[in-house]
Order: sequence, then structure tokens, then C-alpha cells
Amino acid sequence: MPLDLPASEVLKLTGQTEIAWAAFDPAWYCQTYPEVLRALPDNEPESVLAWYLEHGQRRRHSPNIFFDESWHRHSYPAVGAVVREGRIASAFDAYCRGGQSRSPHWLFDEPYYRRRYPDLTDDALQAGSLANGYDHFLRHGAAEGRIGHPLFDAQYFVDLLEPDGAVQARERGPFRYYLQRVALPAPEPRTTPFFDPAWYLRQYPQVAEDIAAGTWRCAMHHYLCNDTPTAFDPLAQFSEQFYLERNRGVAETVQNGERRNGYAHFLMHGAAELRSPCAAMDLRWYASQPTVRDDLEQYRAAHAFEHWLLIGYLRKLPTAPPPEERFTEGQARALFRRKAEILAPLLGRTRLDFSTSEKPVVSVVMVVRDQLPLTLAALASLRANLAGEVELILVDSGSSDDTRHITRYVRGAHLMRFDTDIGPLAGAEAALVAVRAEMTLLLHNDIELLPGAVAAALRCLGSADTIGAVGARIIRPHGLLHEAGGIIWRDGSIQPYARDASPLIPEANFRRDVDYCSRIFLLVRTALLRQLAGFDAAFLPGAYEDVDLCARIWQAGFRVVYDPGVALYYMLQDAPPGSTDREHAQAVFCRKHHDWLRQRPSVDRG
Repeated sequence: MPLDLPASEVLKLTGQTEIAWAAFDPAWYCQTYPEVLRALPDNEPESVLAWYLEHGQRRRHSPNIFFDESWHRHSYPAVGAVVREGRIASAFDAYCRGGQSRSPHWLFDEPYYRRRYPDLTDDALQAGSLANGYDHFLRHGAAEGRIGHPLFDAQYFVDLLEPDGAVQARERGPFRYYLQRVALPAPEPRTTPFFDPAWYLRQYPQVAEDIAAGTWRCAMHHYLCNDTPTAFDPLAQFSEQFYLERNRGVAETVQNGERRNGYAHFLMHGAAELRSPCAAMDLRWYASQPTVRDDLEQYRAAHAFEHWLLIGYLRKLPTAPPPEERFTEGQARALFRRKAEILAPLLGRTRLDFSTSEKPVVSVVMVVRDQLPLTLAALASLRANLAGEVELILVDSGSSDDTRHITRYVRGAHLMRFDTDIGPLAGAEAALVAVRAEMTLLLHNDIELLPGAVAAALRCLGSADTIGAVGARIIRPHGLLHEAGGIIWRDGSIQPYARDASPLIPEANFRRDVDYCSRIFLLVRTALLRQLAGFDAAFLPGAYEDVDLCARIWQAGFRVVYDPGVALYYMLQDAPPGSTDREHAQAVFCRKHHDWLRQRPSVDRG
């Protein structure tokens, strides 16, 4: 349980309390606030402590080196308000009165520390007679090499010190020694690979002048406490402007005050998610290099960015692909289309055979409109993908090109032709009456299935009666993920999982339940698809129709499963006009699934 006592009962002289942050240091206090000496009747420790409790608190004085009174008031406005109102004596007083879940100092993050070390439960702290995570860190954690702030790694700090400094740091405690060290007129030591004080002062010479004038204690103090946190980069390898421009969701959380800056997000999430820190570094590409991947698997670095800072920079490893390997998604799409155009004449000589008996393994529904080369390439990959009998139901939605003569290229398909463009949703509904197999595969015509995709989906769907649908790892032509399943948030917004990530990342390479999968490739139990009447005509193509279907599958008592063994390339054609009114579709979806959405997690805009 946290302490809930006034500062006058918690703060004691050194040796009179076991709580590390509650030990009053008279010598430090008088050195930090020399004007106190003129007001004291004597220099006895008890007199100094009494003066702090009676006068120093209201003068914004800190009681010791471990608590920053001014920073705490600024960081927690509600605390500052009650101090100004006179309801409590100081921010430290509020901290003693049950506020130990808050961070006490700009270089220690209490919530971060407790999250990082889940063994520090309330029961464990109480059993060790520890007031909170900060008390543990000061008494044990820093010496054990535990990290209390993303920018202070005690072990890294001590290892870089000169021999005498390392000895003193171990004797006094690394955190205390660092805070004492930066108060001296000496070069600022590094505490982490993720902040470079020497570079920072060269980059921002005005900060160096302000430190010399006593405005700031050191470069780290300025970086963590200045009032314009997005105006400064922490080191040469991270650009705040670049990161926020590339990650609009993060920029929104910064603007709303939910995060201090983009770098705070990057250290907590972005680096692990392989978001690039600057224009010169393609972190996804860097992490995919064999040498880097091997080092990460051997735990030589926590993630790819740390690997570059600790290892890659010294080895002079490239941080982006060479120019000859760089191409845009538009170029990749053009090559995809060109390959399909080359394949089409070959299929004209040897027709694809989809003839079936009475017992097809799977029924494939494909709605097409023009784009014959892409359709044929997709069908060729389908035919090569599964040896068993595949019932192919082609719905021609008002084609005007040679798609009208598709039977010249395909044998045995069930062809349903419409004179007008009825759209992919109505086309799929029309095809459903002709389905004979127990499993129906809804498939786009602008894809290329990777080997074993359909067989993997069939195995997954057949592995448990509770699985209602199986979706695919969808890769765009330039080699990045379109999605690996998707998330539905409480407000009805959706998030394609791992979009723009490498298809090789671990997070996209294990089977798991997901909220939805795209109809680009969606294998569904036929009976369930009929029970749900397929897609809802209230949604336009490309705007929530598959999200709605998967939500209904879940509500019918079945699971939607993402299987990475089901993989394909997706052309990503331009959506038809008027098909992607996302805001309207989200509103319709929210009204339809209001009760179900209340159980969903709140959106994470990071």
C-alpha cells in the first residue's frame, strides 16, 4: 500500500528512514540552496530539516537530489494547483500523501518501471518493505542494472565511465552519482545509446549557453524538461519532424498531450514496430539483413535501432537498400500487371481446367469486371495452388473487354454473366446459390497465391468446428504487408494489422484469432455464409463489407482466424468511384453493432 502521510512525518534524516527517496540530505540541501544558511540559527541537520518543512517547501525547494519539486509541479498540473491553493505544502508533500504512483523526477518513470519489471508487484514491494517502484530502484534496482527511464541505463552508464568514476558510481549508486556528476562543470556522461549529449550540445549551442548560465543542469535535463519537446532531436539518428510526418497517429497523440514527443513513442513502441527513425534509415530493411537478424536472435540488442547504435554503426552497416534495389509501389504494380499481360497469351494456348465432380474440395467465388490478364494470372495461381477439385464460380459483372470470352482460357468454370456492373458484393451473393462445396473461398481477381495457400486455409478451417473463417497474409507487390488480419476498435474504426511492415516480422508469422480479415482472400464455411446471407448491401465495396461480415461471424459464435501459411500478393487496384466512404460506413457499422462494440478495446492511435 502507498504511504499516505504528510511530508513532515515521512521525510527523515539519513539513517532515520529506510525509504530511499524520503532521506533528507542537509549538506546537499544547503549546497543547492545556499541562501538557507543565512536564515538558519545553526547548521545542525535537524535545524535544516525543520527549516525545509516550515519554509523550503513553499519556496519550491526539493528535499533531496532524488525529487524534483519544480518538475513535478509542472508535469502534474493538478498537483501544482492544490499547492497554489494552499491545500498542501508542496509537490513532495502530495507525493508523500499517496502520490507514489506518479514519477518523482525527470529521469525516473514510475509507471514505466513497474511495467518493465512485472515481478515488482504491490505484494512483492510490501514484502520487501518498499514504498514504491522508485524506492526499489534507488535501493536495489539501479545496482541490479534495472532501467528506470528509457534514457537512463545504469549499467551502460557505469560501463562508459572512467575507472575512478565507475568505482564511485558503484559505491554511491549509479543514479545518485549521475545526478551529482551533471551538477559539476565537466563533460556530461552518456547514460544510454538513445541520447547523445555531446551531439545535442553541438546541434543546439544555445542549450550549451543556457546550461553554463545555470538555466539547465545538463543536455538531458533540457531535452526532458523543455517546453517545446518536438523542436529537438535526441541524437543524429532520429528526426522528430520526420517521425511525426510519417506517423500521423503519433503526431495526433503528441498534439493532444498524450505523449511528450515522437521520440517518446518511438522508444516505447516505434522501434519494436520497425518504424523508421529518420529519412536515412529504413529500419524494416535493416532488421531484415541476415547479420542483424542473427544478432537480434542472439539477444545482442533489444531491437534493430539499438543494434545500429551499438553494433551497426561501428561495422558501418548500410541502413537502407542500395539504389538498384529501391523501387516504388507504383513500379511494382506496373511489373505485376506486365507479368500478367505476358502470361495471358500462354493460357490462351492451354486452357486452365476447373472441371469438377459432384464433390469439390472448395468452391471459389471470383467476381470480375474487365482486367482479363489479371484475372487469368490469379486463376493460374489458383489452379497451381491446389491439386484437389476446385469449383470455380466466375461472376462477370458487365465486362466490356475480352473477359466476355473468358471460356477461351478457362474450362469447367460455372460462369454467371451480367450485362451491367452489379458490383462485387451483389456478385458474390448471386454466386452463393451455385456453391456446392462445404467451404467457400471469396477471392479477388488481382492476386497471386503463394504456394500452399489454399491448402493451408482448408487445413486451418477444418482444424476446429469453432472456426468460421480464415484469412490470409496479404502482401503488396513491392514486398510490404497490406495486412495480417485486422483490429476493430470500440469506436468502430479499424486497423489493418502490421500494414507496411515486412511480411517476415514475427508478429505476422503465427496463427491467431483476429477481429476481421479482408475479402481479398476469405475462406468461410458455406453453411455459415448462407446463414448470414453473405455481405450486407448497406456497405459499399471497400468500405467495411468484410469487417461487418467478420463481426457477424464472431457474434454467431464462430472465430475468425489469421493463418500466415495462407499468403498471397495483392495488386491493390484503384477502388471504384464512391466505394470508400469510410466515415459513413463506420457510422453504419457502429449503429449495427453497437452492443458488440462496447466490448471492444479503445483505439490506440500510436
